[in-house]
Amino acid sequence: MRRVLLLFAALAAFAAAGAQPAGRAEHGPDRETFVYAVRDGDSLRLDRYPALSSAAGARPCMIFLFGGGFLTGTRDNRRFLPYFRHFTARGCDVVSIDYRLGMKRALDAGPIDGERFPGVLASTLAMATEDLRDATAFVCRRAAEWGVDPQRILTSGSSAGAMTVLMAEYALCNGDSVFVRHLPEEFRYAGVIAYAGAVYDPSGELRWATPPAPLLLFHGDADRNVPYDTVPVPGGGVLFGSAAVARDLAQRGVPYWFVSEAGADHSMAWRPMREHFAEIDAFLDRFVFGGERRRFETRPPTPPNGPRPLRSTTTSTPTTDTMFPGKNGSRPKHSEKDTVNENDPFDLSPMAGRRHRPVDSGTDARRRGAGLLPRGAAARFPRSPHPSRSKKLKDFLN
Repeated sequence: MRRVLLLFAALAAFAAAGAQPAGRAEHGPDRETFVYAVRDGDSLRLDRYPALSSAAGARPCMIFLFGGGFLTGTRDNRRFLPYFRHFTARGCDVVSIDYRLGMKRALDAGPIDGERFPGVLASTLAMATEDLRDATAFVCRRAAEWGVDPQRILTSGSSAGAMTVLMAEYALCNGDSVFVRHLPEEFRYAGVIAYAGAVYDPSGELRWATPPAPLLLFHGDADRNVPYDTVPVPGGGVLFGSAAVARDLAQRGVPYWFVSEAGADHSMAWRPMREHFAEIDAFLDRFVFGGERRRFETRPPTPPNGPRPLRSTTTSTPTTDTMFPGKNGSRPKHSEKDTVNENDPFDLSPMAGRRHRPVDSGTDARRRGAGLLPRGAAARFPRSPHPSRSKKLKDFLN
């Protein structure tokens, strides 16, 4: 219990020390602010950053949640702007939201001891996921006005925000009535990007009643703030970090990409938003909007020249002419073979060194990504501010 309490205390300390530095972005012509819900007397706001360019038709939208241990943080931290602009420049709207900081509220009410902690953790996560649900419902209601495709809404979060986006996907997959009933019928997120996140289940087991959306997980194996693997919560279930989630998804044959950095601390909650655009772009282009069902694990050692992706036997021919193509049209043509995790000294997956069973691409076309790409689109790998790594990833994926 002491370890879990220290984890959340460290989350706040890390945020205050610079992971989520203070300083709010100034309003500009490219930002609109809305109240999306009123909870407990507080107005919850979101900032919308419209896409700067887009293909014909409705656009995708990324909903972002800041981090801070559910104790601190703001939706309009200026350090997020380059990340937001990366998306808007590629034809995707960005929505950054407030959410209630349950851990802060609990601490304001008194000390959190071992007996009280499981209930505080559960209520904190419930608050945050409910707020994400309400923000998602707000975006869906405004979709026609904003030119957003409600079938292509993805989520992204840092630290506590990463936990929240994973918990929201978990709730959707398990048919949580409180979560589902406020959203359009059969709503699903198109993809999830989690920077140092975790899933909490009071039963102590990961349960996915239906397969989740494609997940991109970033985590450092020296993270002392959010569990990298698993941490039992005495008297109240288990926190499953990215490594545990990736293991579980690999066994289920669900598409995901896990970027695990050896020796990296909780800076993986924010550093990939500056340094890993190549991986992010490839994930969105190929997994989310391309509908490909593959499982990748990038586990570079502490690198002198940046992360090194694993080699893969998978071959594929991309057919997108933009990172975020229009909805109407054909899917990309690609073939899938078994993938092999090679050159991976840090692989914690039970499937390390073994061939992953391929998933039938025809079945996947009907599940996610069907009809998302324009007909006759020419192949192009997304541009990256890290051209050398982008080239390696292109070779790796193709």
